[in-house]
Amino acid sequence: AVRAYRAEGGELTRIMSTSDAVISVERAGRDLVLRAPSVISGYEYRTAWSWDERQQAMLATRDEILRAPERRGDRTAPTPEVSGTAPTSSSVSPSSDPSPSSDGR
Repeated sequence: AVRAYRAEGGELTRIMSTSDAVISVERAGRDLVLRAPSVISGYEYRTAWSWDERQQAMLATRDEILRAPERRGDRTAPTPEVSGTAPTSSSVSPSSDPSPSSDGR
């Protein structure tokens, strides 16, 4: 599960919560990108969460099902590895761009 909070006026307010079986959490600019295993062998879910000023919360803004990266020497579906912490630096590649696609999803 992943939860995010905002500190304001000496209080914490939860701004995001999801209970997916998370493989990893990455920063992409100001967004968070969560990877989770899929029920489809060899694939995983990727969800981008973005800040919504109006709702004062992080909202899921894009969901994708992508082919999971292959592990070295293993041609079968990868085994999920749980990352205990989110990376502190942003590592964005063209394939992790959470902006909406041209087909409106």
